[in-house]
Amino acid sequence: MTHYQLPRSKLTPLVRLDGPSNRLVFEGDCYPENPVDFFGPFLATFETHLERERPAEFIADFRLRYVNSASTVTLQRLFALLERAAERGAQVHVNWVHDPEDDVNEELGHDLSRGCRLLEIVHVAEAEAG
Repeated sequence: MTHYQLPRSKLTPLVRLDGPSNRLVFEGDCYPENPVDFFGPFLATFETHLERERPAEFIADFRLRYVNSASTVTLQRLFALLERAAERGAQVHVNWVHDPEDDVNEELGHDLSRGCRLLEIVHVAEAEAG
């Protein structure tokens, strides 16, 4: 089973994939200097996990405070991988948690989920999200 973790820093979120429980967590600020270098190995691992394990259910929790535009492209790829897992029959639950005062982050969650027909997405306004 896959387990992958990137530690949280000032510029990057905690990224934790727990393969045995089929759960993904993104938490914190997201503006790495080079998103491709930061997220590339994770995306490859995540895609391989979804293809090999073909989970019946998968949960993704996003608690991001700030996301730069370069990282948004990576998140779009991530949502596409989740949608592909759903197309293969997985029940994919996405929790997009944002500060109720942060309209930009709330909108980002809606933008990322646009076009995802099969994901079960919940947008949650929660004080001190992230």
